[in-house]
Amino acid sequence: MLCYLTLSITKKNTHILGLFPNRPNKVLSIIMQSNIRISRKPEELSRYGFSNSTFYLRIQQGLIPPPISLGGRAVGWVEHENQAVLNAMIAGKTNEEIKALVISLVESRKDGAQ
Repeated sequence: MLCYLTLSITKKNTHILGLFPNRPNKVLSIIMQSNIRISRKPEELSRYGFSNSTFYLRIQQGLIPPPISLGGRAVGWVEHENQAVLNAMIAGKTNEEIKALVISLVESRKDGAQ
């Protein structure tokens, strides 16, 4: 079965245009937000102001979302997740509330609800 897929990528959106084999005249257009940004460790260390060991300790404690695999040995952090954690810290949330936030952020990765 042959299916054609065409992508149109702009700074703010990714447009997916797919042609279905059973209906060649039918075109599906889906607009996805592409505002997800992945940051690397030096940027996250700077964002939080933590040392390397404190940063990883907080990940182990569930107070910072864990990184995602970028392939090979490379990892990165989903920027909006860490921004949400920083906002909670600024708002004076307790460690238990921040842990619950981190759990919900990591769960939303599985749902694809980014």
